Amino acid sequence: MQKSHTGQRMFNIYLKHRKKHLFLLLLVIISILPAKAQKIESGYITPSDFEDCNGNKLGEGGVQYISGSFSLPLSIKRVEQIKYRDTGTVNNSEDTKREVANDTIKSIKMWQLTLAGKYSELDNTGDAAPFYPDAIIDAGFMITHIRPLTYGWNFIATTGITLNADESYIRRQSINITAGIIFQYRINKNLHVGAGAVCTTAYGEPVIIPAPMVNWKRDGRYTIELNMHGKPELTISTLLNKDTKLTFTPFDMQRFSAMVNVDGNHKVFLQNIFKSSLGVSYRFAKHWSLEGKAAYIYRHTVRVQERSFKAFWKELFSSGNRMKYSNSCTFSVGLSYHFR
Repeated sequence: MQKSHTGQRMFNIYLKHRKKHLFLLLLVIISILPAKAQKIESGYITPSDFEDCNGNKLGEGGVQYISGSFSLPLSIKRVEQIKYRDTGTVNNSEDTKREVANDTIKSIKMWQLTLAGKYSELDNTGDAAPFYPDAIIDAGFMITHIRPLTYGWNFIATTGITLNADESYIRRQSINITAGIIFQYRINKNLHVGAGAVCTTAYGEPVIIPAPMVNWKRDGRYTIELNMHGKPELTISTLLNKDTKLTFTPFDMQRFSAMVNVDGNHKVFLQNIFKSSLGVSYRFAKHWSLEGKAAYIYRHTVRVQERSFKAFWKELFSSGNRMKYSNSCTFSVGLSYHFR
């Protein structure tokens, strides 16, 4: 009997690593396809103590992951957004002559396909381990359309399908549909702001989430860039030489999510990680860069919640159901392809 259990356990370990290797092979195949931007990254979050909302220690846990993304423009067209000004009436008529003002904005009209995937192994030990997945698969594709409207205004629309699942419990409910629209305004060449909404079925019932958007960038010896689109991120970078770039990120966010089975009920598992990082990238070929990054995780929360519209908004502003890991570190290496 013991021999049978041992054989089953060894088979499960083999199957788990086989899935991981197949996922890695898929990322390698994607990496040789022509694209605007690609990235393959492997990361490790060091183990730390795991506590419930009352501060009771329930064990410890860490994360290993490998991820990849691939973006391909399906069509792209450059468009000029022109500002007009009135110059008065012509021949005492009500017709108004319009002439082109000096300021013209160059924009784009584009359709783009994005593929992304992440395989994560959660190494949890202690009392909490049975309640959380051992491995998570996050994968999906997104189609994005960008088009200019009037002077300074752009319209952005996205839609896609994602799989967010416990590796051992993939069901129809693990597949989610997401769609969103954003209206973006160009304040100046460095600052763009926008607002819109995203609808997702990740919580069972369709949930509409407000989607603010801010993009600000200042170039110079030190390039500072603030992005708030889905998640907040601030980066400060500088070139050490023509091929080496140093990047400091004071705050960034990373998420692991999956639909899980708890006592026969479908629920949403979420890990939110807030970190500060220091990274360096080296361009070893015209379009290829090797990247390394080390980060300090100052907040790492976990929660399992009901898949419903009401539970989403209740948990969003509540801290009672959140458990957390103590502060830890994370390290990652990646390979990127890009135009510059």
